[in-house]
Amino acid sequence: SVMLPRRACSRAAVRPMATTRRCHHIAVVGSGPAGFYTTKYILKAMPQAKVHLYERLPVPFGLVRWGVAPDHPEVKNVADDFHSVATTYSDRFEFVGNTTVGDAPGAGAGPAVELQELRRAYDGVVLAYGAEADTRLNLPGEAGPGVLTAREFVLWYNGHPDFSHLQVDLSRVQEAVVIGQGNVALDVARVLLRSPAELAKTDITAHAVAALERSAVKKVTVLGRRGAAQAAFTNKELRELTRDPAFTAALDPANLEACLNEASQKEIAASRPRKRTMDILQGMAKQWEARTTADRLLEIAFLRSPVGYERGPDGVTGLKVAHTRLAGQPGSQRAMVTEQEEVLGAQMVVQSVGFKVTPIPGIPFERGAVVRRGALVLDREEELAPVFSAGWLKRGPTGVIATNIPDAQETAEAVVRMVGGGP
Repeated sequence: SVMLPRRACSRAAVRPMATTRRCHHIAVVGSGPAGFYTTKYILKAMPQAKVHLYERLPVPFGLVRWGVAPDHPEVKNVADDFHSVATTYSDRFEFVGNTTVGDAPGAGAGPAVELQELRRAYDGVVLAYGAEADTRLNLPGEAGPGVLTAREFVLWYNGHPDFSHLQVDLSRVQEAVVIGQGNVALDVARVLLRSPAELAKTDITAHAVAALERSAVKKVTVLGRRGAAQAAFTNKELRELTRDPAFTAALDPANLEACLNEASQKEIAASRPRKRTMDILQGMAKQWEARTTADRLLEIAFLRSPVGYERGPDGVTGLKVAHTRLAGQPGSQRAMVTEQEEVLGAQMVVQSVGFKVTPIPGIPFERGAVVRRGALVLDREEELAPVFSAGWLKRGPTGVIATNIPDAQETAEAVVRMVGGGP
């Protein structure tokens, strides 16, 4: 069982007219960036408040710990800020790990507490547990060995306890395909192709290094349905691919040219970052002829939509894709499937097409998103405290770590107004 605090204040103290100088207990569920930033701004704005930060796993920091590529340690430096929250407010902050709220994914490892119990015990509850499921394509032949999601693969090589059992055999994989063109997709491709000796110098897990040392991967294709102007990766991540001596990053010049319809050219002309993206991709196109002699190859492929998987007795053998063309106005172009198809050889396919928020019992949920007004999910009811949202649960699985800062500030302001009686 979970020891919950007695309600910090009388019922009068949690009404909107209550003073911010009074003591309040706030529960924050989820200890990733959204949870920690929200905690920070609540404690800063409410000098008498106490925050209990609940986490399903025994350790904090969420995707900062589990989702950042091991060869990007500078991104994990944000954990120092989270440490400072715990130390600066040590008398008003408590981490409650290994505790599940509701029946969230992975429940059962530790004690559980229901949302309604938190609402009775605290003056306010903030849900910031993120997106703990995958968006799947559900293509023919998808189920079975050789097809993973990026979330599964990343959490595996970072040592997440839910994925310690995952069997990743790269010894029979010569060609891999990553579906999706965001930064996570590039992380997956880079880890598959980088030197295991170099990765071993990072905080990647020993089991991942061992699997990569046995890897036979020679080629990784990173494909997307739309074109170069619509890809979601950042220039920093893209440029990094061109500087790693372990592999050659290349792009078919004809594929790049096919992306540059009139609408896409307008998108590029209106965006300085997109112009830089094109410069990097044009540099990759110049490496196209070198692909035949490269020891390891990373290919970027645009205008390709996955259709289904081909399988043999040992697992997946290929990914069938349809060629696409772009249609629509600048900024809102869609990929239209054509009749032209091809099969890409692949003994491993990683789907990197997004995460999915999963609801816990008691919160309103429609069309894959929590129903809210601003940050507020559930208003105060009799003896039940209001419920707020932050992070991916609130806005959907988009943005980078820093996106959580203004998001958390908005949520903290809502908590101060409704619970602390602030302006």
